Amino acid sequence: MVSRTTRAHPLSTAELNWVSSQSLSQASTHVEEMRKRIDQRKREWLLRYEKDNQHTIKDLNFQSGDLVLIRNTEIESSLNKKMKPRYMGQ
Repeated sequence: MVSRTTRAHPLSTAELNWVSSQSLSQASTHVEEMRKRIDQRKREWLLRYEKDNQHTIKDLNFQSGDLVLIRNTEIESSLNKKMKPRYMGQ
């Protein structure tokens, strides 16, 4: 950002406009640099997550008509879940 110095007289309108435009131009480049860093960190995190969980993550390609069991998570928060079905077949 533009350095602020103490002055004996106030800045003129033209000087204020110049300072504001410099600050805005530097801010936009700063924001773009931050976006690039965040995107890079997201990619690094994703690759690390995939590496750490490579034995858990499975690529399941189901075809239309395949029998699939779906866990009924709706009943997990209820108190009388003992007799309710845990899985639904689709």
